[in-house]
Amino acid sequence: MENGGDAERSALLLDLRAHQFEVERQSRALRAAEQALALSRDRYARLFDLAPLGYVVFDPQGHIKEINLAAARMLGRPRATLTEAPFAALLEPGEAGAFVVRLHRAGGSRMLQMHSSPRQGEDGPECFAALVDITAEEEARRRQRQSDRLRQAVLDALPAEVAVLDAHGCIIAVNQAWRQFAEENGGSAALREGIGIDYLAAGRRLQGKDADAAGRIADRLEALLAGSLSRFVHEYPCHTPDRQRWFAVIAAPVRTKPAAAVVVHFDITARKLAEERARHATETMAQRARINAVGTLAVSLIHELTQPLSAAGFYSGTAVALLARGTDDRERLTQVLNGVDDQIKRTADILQRLREFIRRHPMHTKRARLDEIFPEALELVRWFAADREVDLEIAYPAPATAVMADPLQIAQVLVNLICNSIQAIDAAGSPHRTVAVSAAQRADEVEVTVRDTGPGLPADRFNALFDIFASSKDEGLGMGLAISREIVEAHGGKLWAEPPAPGGAVFHFTLPRARPKEPG
Repeated sequence: MENGGDAERSALLLDLRAHQFEVERQSRALRAAEQALALSRDRYARLFDLAPLGYVVFDPQGHIKEINLAAARMLGRPRATLTEAPFAALLEPGEAGAFVVRLHRAGGSRMLQMHSSPRQGEDGPECFAALVDITAEEEARRRQRQSDRLRQAVLDALPAEVAVLDAHGCIIAVNQAWRQFAEENGGSAALREGIGIDYLAAGRRLQGKDADAAGRIADRLEALLAGSLSRFVHEYPCHTPDRQRWFAVIAAPVRTKPAAAVVVHFDITARKLAEERARHATETMAQRARINAVGTLAVSLIHELTQPLSAAGFYSGTAVALLARGTDDRERLTQVLNGVDDQIKRTADILQRLREFIRRHPMHTKRARLDEIFPEALELVRWFAADREVDLEIAYPAPATAVMADPLQIAQVLVNLICNSIQAIDAAGSPHRTVAVSAAQRADEVEVTVRDTGPGLPADRFNALFDIFASSKDEGLGMGLAISREIVEAHGGKLWAEPPAPGGAVFHFTLPRARPKEPG
């Protein structure tokens, strides 16, 4: 029995020892877990405290349970004073419950954005929140809004109608002048606001008399938006039944997104009306100059008209005599009557040229050949030169020498210059009595030269040659040089005289060349 008890005690001791070893092992594991947990908590605390974002933990009543250093800095308070503090007390009035808040502190303000979510804490429900400092972003947005307001104020201050387009040609901004113009002209509310309208499509949909101009503007805008055109200017009429108006549209690219181009419409009615008045005045003066020129040519014209009238009288007398004799020579009688007809037609042609020359004629430029303009001018001055025994040497331009001009106006310039040369030669009694007219082609213009063998230009009045009030002539060509310069400059050319020199006067004027005609 004693041996059996010893065996039981030994087994019990073994069990106790084994259990002790297990308890010690579990104790070591527990201490290791506690150490790991403490290390983890330390790491979490360091991450929580040192994180760049602000973190806050709230209890159900909105009091701060935990807060990291970044959040405390954002709130502008020491962390120790924030624990257990109600968060609502830190907000501006009316901002409670908002996720984006502005908190005031010494030295300025901060704009914070709060993201929160509920969670279950160790001692009950709580709210975990992250604070993000968006002060810089909000300041950038504030500056952008301020810039937008300034841009709009600048646009509204401009007197012209302005529209800003995006890369697709849609309007993204208009100014007050645009809205006012649309309202005054019965535009829809959408047109007055402008935003979102496809400018290109609207221009191409336009019907009526302004459709062609709108279509051309849309095409050029499309090229500008595509980068194939740097800028463009286009003038167009926009008349109403009771008012005449003209506008100029100027478009240029914008290099900042989302804008791609700015389109400006200027009212140029005042300028156009002034140009019309100036053109009317120039045309009136030109007509008077032509009438004065005809007055100067009067003696020669009388001589020129006397010849065909005298010849017609001679033929008429011959016809009467033949009829009085009762002649049967019908062929002879026909020849005589044809002679009368020819001389009357010659007289009529001379009068028609004079009528065309002196009539009121608004300037209208077209493609014109100089080899057709030169003979017209020559026919008007030929007898004037013959009466004063002055030779005309005309170097007729090649048929391909074409300019953009009003033929009658350019003929007037030639008549004025040639007649001035003839008068100078005759008044000075020059032994050599020649006026030469020639033309030379340049890259994009034609230069016409009128050269004479007279006494040359007076040095003391050279600078006043083209002054309409400076002429000392008693005859009717006194204002011819001033009018001639006006005409040439209205054509886009220039007229000038070479400085005084022995051997005569030399005048030049240029005209823009016309483009070659396309075949067919």
